Amino acid sequence: MENFLPYVTRKVFTQARKMTHGNDEDVAASDREEEKYYLERVREESELPEYDLYADYAEMVVQVAHLPTRTHLISPVPYV
Repeated sequence: MENFLPYVTRKVFTQARKMTHGNDEDVAASDREEEKYYLERVREESELPEYDLYADYAEMVVQVAHLPTRTHLISPVPYV
């Protein structure tokens, strides 16, 4: 869900913004041809929400914390 929802949210909000601001002047019309792809990508990335490092850090801590509690379930490798 956390991989799918941001993609859908971004697409929906982009379409909604285009519908509500349809009459506004298009900034991309004055872009030079060699910079068009780069500027389009930068504009799309600027609309993304701010990245929250703490949420990813907390998720990693929880995942690593489960490791010592589950090691007794791993059967020891037999020494041959």
